[in-house]
Amino acid sequence: MPNNTQEDNPEFEKYFVKQARIEPRCRSKDAMQQGLEAQIADPLWALARQWQIAEFKAEDNGSPIRVKVEYESTLIDEAHLLHASSPTDLNNAPPLETLVERERLNLEKNWRIRVQVGQQFERIIRKVFNDTLTVYKKIICTLRHPSKLGIAQPTTLTAIDDATERYISLMQGRVIDGWRLYPDNHIIDVKALYGKLDNSSVDIQLLGEALQKLNKWYKQIYNQPDTATESAWKPNELEHEFTLQKKIPPSSPGGRGKHITLRAPDYRNGDLDWYSTDIESISSNFSFSTQKESSYSNPERIGFAGKPNERWWAFEDHSVNLAALNPDTTDLAKLMLIEFAMVYADDWYQMPLQLKRGSLSKINQLLVYDTFGEEHKILPTIQQVDSETQRWEMFTLAHLTQPEKSNGSIFYVPPTLGDRDDSKPIEEVRFIRDEGANLVFAIEHTVQNNLGHAIDGFEAQLEKLLRLDKSTIDESFVVATPEERKQLLAELEELLSASDKNKTQQDQLPRYRLASPVPHNWIPFKPCKIPLSMVNKFPNATQDSIRLRRATMLRNETDEEAIEIDSMTCILRNPENADQSVIWLNEETVPRAGLKVMLTRQKIRWVDGRTYVWWGRKVKTGRGEGRSGLRFDSIV
Repeated sequence: MPNNTQEDNPEFEKYFVKQARIEPRCRSKDAMQQGLEAQIADPLWALARQWQIAEFKAEDNGSPIRVKVEYESTLIDEAHLLHASSPTDLNNAPPLETLVERERLNLEKNWRIRVQVGQQFERIIRKVFNDTLTVYKKIICTLRHPSKLGIAQPTTLTAIDDATERYISLMQGRVIDGWRLYPDNHIIDVKALYGKLDNSSVDIQLLGEALQKLNKWYKQIYNQPDTATESAWKPNELEHEFTLQKKIPPSSPGGRGKHITLRAPDYRNGDLDWYSTDIESISSNFSFSTQKESSYSNPERIGFAGKPNERWWAFEDHSVNLAALNPDTTDLAKLMLIEFAMVYADDWYQMPLQLKRGSLSKINQLLVYDTFGEEHKILPTIQQVDSETQRWEMFTLAHLTQPEKSNGSIFYVPPTLGDRDDSKPIEEVRFIRDEGANLVFAIEHTVQNNLGHAIDGFEAQLEKLLRLDKSTIDESFVVATPEERKQLLAELEELLSASDKNKTQQDQLPRYRLASPVPHNWIPFKPCKIPLSMVNKFPNATQDSIRLRRATMLRNETDEEAIEIDSMTCILRNPENADQSVIWLNEETVPRAGLKVMLTRQKIRWVDGRTYVWWGRKVKTGRGEGRSGLRFDSIV
């Protein structure tokens, strides 16, 4: 302790108050334990605290110790894609995301897969004709020729890129072309293949067996629809749409006309869950096939990070500090979160309920037994009070057209995926709004070359235009004689020198420009009225409705002829199905934040042990507005 002289010293007192700490010092073994127990010496204080928080009020609220649930369940057995002609049976189908998202591979544009399929066919041929190796060699050598089924260079130079041209030169004459084995994504006929051999010593039955094995291998490696029109993609809204249905067979007792239909109108982000679907229609006499009861003991309280502890003298989780939230008076979401966490968090319990994947369930009632032995019956919370329907719903399916018909107790467990492997985007198109030009641009940020690799969209368009110029010059030189070639070169030199002189003269004078150039990978969409012949294709549209239509992008370079620039992605231009190409867009489809449409390769191992690989699209939010630099009627 400080002495008297130090106590009278104000500087020492100031230092002592700031620096000194008072801590308990244990001189015995039991003293530390008693200090950690935090005992209350005054029981009257504890009783006063209980009175302050109204613990003395007799509410007779017991804690639930046993819950019994009564519910009905049935399996959804049919899936209808938007553009499919027939439904798909979900009993032996792949996962629902795979069924909805998968697209057909454009085998003609992917030379690596063409070589992969051809090499696999050669391996199968060797196994099938194992006893006669000479026959195998004759088959392979014959089919590798470009005039039969071998790799051949395209006739037009602009159909491929430089890397693909080198790859084809390497593989030409060394492997069978897989695309010629699969014209239009269908296996070649065995008789047509037999006619290519010109060799009667080959067993046509063994040849057909080899084609069957190749077809089985190809379907296992790449999961894709049978036809190009079998798709759930809506190009004018950039999203998927499909319906799920359960029909009671008419032969069942009272089964005539019983059905329920679920619809997913705007599935786009690659995460299919119960909230993706809603009830489109349900018959008044629809009944579930099975009725079950499940009982569980000791339901658990819900828990989350930062939840206040329900016990006194307990250390709470520090990961979330609800006291640090500073909501405004208009921030209702934060206020409701704080009120729920601080006041009502201890009143919520949870219990597991095991349901089959693909099942549609309806909860009829809950029976809750508390610690006092009383039974509480909880029904679906739909009441009719003063000619108004009051309901409380959570994790239930809503009715799309008639919300008042929702009974608040139907829940759907879709047969969806868990963790899956996604590749980097092999195609990516970014839709942005350019308010300065009053247009919507589709930027082909990532495109797929002819080897299946993802490359930059601007570089791909530039390479395509350079190859177009090269093909024009090469064709003129191929046709011309040696004397004509010399004359063409002389004329070309005169044109270049004249253009240089004109440029020096024109640089000194102002020039009128009709439109400024735009990057070649920016595809414009301009507002247009819907033609009368297409009004029926757009729901709720009239002849005065405005939609965004894809316009023609021209190569608007100085001193060069205008050339139409077409899109290079399958997202904007589907070569197999023109109806899936993005020609028209709804105005509300592209918000101010923009959109990103990505095409990725996806892989999943399903519950039956099978592995599914498919190509699918995902739509995510963009990064805001952009500027293309497009200006009309300018002087430079």
